[in-house]
Amino acid sequence: MRCSLAACSILFSLLASACASTHLSVLPRYGKFEPDGEIAVSGDAGVGVNASNSVEALGLVEDDSAPGIRADLDWGSARMTLAWQQSEHGGAGTLEAEISDDDTTIAAGTPIDSVFDMGLGELLVTFDVIPGDMFELGLGFGATVFDLDVAVTDSTTSETVDPDQALFGAPLLAVRAGVQFWRVDLQALLGGIDISYEGDSASLYDLDAFARLSLFGRADRRHGALVVGYRLMDLDVEYDDENGSGAVDADVSFAGPYVALSLGL
Repeated sequence: MRCSLAACSILFSLLASACASTHLSVLPRYGKFEPDGEIAVSGDAGVGVNASNSVEALGLVEDDSAPGIRADLDWGSARMTLAWQQSEHGGAGTLEAEISDDDTTIAAGTPIDSVFDMGLGELLVTFDVIPGDMFELGLGFGATVFDLDVAVTDSTTSETVDPDQALFGAPLLAVRAGVQFWRVDLQALLGGIDISYEGDSASLYDLDAFARLSLFGRADRRHGALVVGYRLMDLDVEYDDENGSGAVDADVSFAGPYVALSLGL
């Protein structure tokens, strides 16, 4: 009986310690994301696409109302980050190069209206290799999923090149670094991957850096804080439609500042 009581006491102490060292912070955020790069759309699936249009030719614009949310869960030497970002960049432009699918071809020089909607979700887990109250450095892994909806419409004839909406998932490697002093917390999180599968390929690099000023409490404990950050997402994807009717090759980046609230529990 004494052994059982001792075991229960040790188990309770471990659980209490784990709960005491677990910390959750949630960051609802709002930012601006400006696109840069090139996109090509072709009706020849499996052949590849060579002629690209710049984001300016496609009329893609800065999204100054891009909402997102991030949550960080710390327990001991490990930290998990879950994040989602949604942005829309459609606009009006004039094609520099022909685009097509299996039904429609839109020639270079045509005025067009475009759609480029993107959702990006990530789950990253890092483990401290340099733990500490002031400095931290962590390495880890995770996964990303990004949802692309791309369409281009001839402004004159209303004919549309509309590849199937693409939903990609891929593993990620992650690096996290941070510095904390007084009520200020500086953090940077980088996730990245290059992957190919059955002729489709994708590379994604996502840098999320921010400065957090605690209005009360500390960043690693219960707190309320203001956050100013910067995010850079570099995306290079090449894929065929699910029905084999066309191909998309996009090499684009999205970058911009954001503001957020940080609530620690």
